[in-house]
Amino acid sequence: MDLTERVIGTLILLYAQPLSRIVRLTVDILTKTKGRVLIRLGDPPAPIPSPFDDIVRTHLRSRHNLFPGRRACQPLHPTSIRLRLTALGIPNMPGRSRALREMLLQAPPAVVASMLGFHVGKGETIAAETRATLKRYAAGTHERARRPRLGS
Repeated sequence: MDLTERVIGTLILLYAQPLSRIVRLTVDILTKTKGRVLIRLGDPPAPIPSPFDDIVRTHLRSRHNLFPGRRACQPLHPTSIRLRLTALGIPNMPGRSRALREMLLQAPPAVVASMLGFHVGKGETIAAETRATLKRYAAGTHERARRPRLGS
């Protein structure tokens, strides 16, 4: 599989990103901090887990533009990359849906939507469809308040 296809597949299957957004991404959304690669799709940036971070690093070393197209200064077209991924057996929409549903089972819709650059309403809708239980998650610290002990 071509390195470009591997990176795009990673962005679909890990971060539920649509092809129309992926092809417009630029190298400045990626940062390296303390040996980790972070991708800024929303706020805060999301870490790219190993071994996928190695794939992205290798891809970056060979590119000035993340996903260049055939024409100068133009990115890949979403349709052409969709056809390439389909031929390789990587499902675009089912893969994105699955990735988003898995994330919503682990974190609240507002957090997932913000981190991945989605609208919060979309995250809440999908969370309700998957019966994710974190819809009422309260942000902030969740330390127990210390109650005075009896006899103190």
